[in-house]
Amino acid sequence: MSFKTHQRLKSAALATGLALLLVNGAAFAAPQPPREQGASRAMMDPQRVDQKLASLKSDLKITEAQTPAWNGVADAMRANANAMRTAAEARKAGGAQSDALKRLEAMDARAKLRAQSADRLLTAFRPLYAQLNDEQRQVAAQKLVAPHHKHGVEKKAG
Repeated sequence: MSFKTHQRLKSAALATGLALLLVNGAAFAAPQPPREQGASRAMMDPQRVDQKLASLKSDLKITEAQTPAWNGVADAMRANANAMRTAAEARKAGGAQSDALKRLEAMDARAKLRAQSADRLLTAFRPLYAQLNDEQRQVAAQKLVAPHHKHGVEKKAG
């Protein structure tokens, strides 16, 4: 894998994490209990996404001058939620796949969708981030980049 590809994947992973945190309601620092698949689908509901966006906009104290950049982030997140919802509906309609090749192709399609979503969000988020003041950046760090958990163990800094 080339360095450029590796860096792009790292950026995509970060943006995907941000998107998933926001869309799935984990944007709030409190740990979330495990959810059933139905609850996860509900998080892709446009009304639910808009509620999360309104809450985050309020928490970040987005100013009038920052609103155009914020709207770009919100539009990207709505588009990502819509793409995930559409893909989930297609998977459900397709039923269980027992063929190994089809399952790998489905995994590849999901990875590509996540990368596209990450790229869309990252592209929209950069201009907003450049406009945030220090206090807003601290809130963004708290709300968007919650502590990472791996196999039930909190990842410790350093």
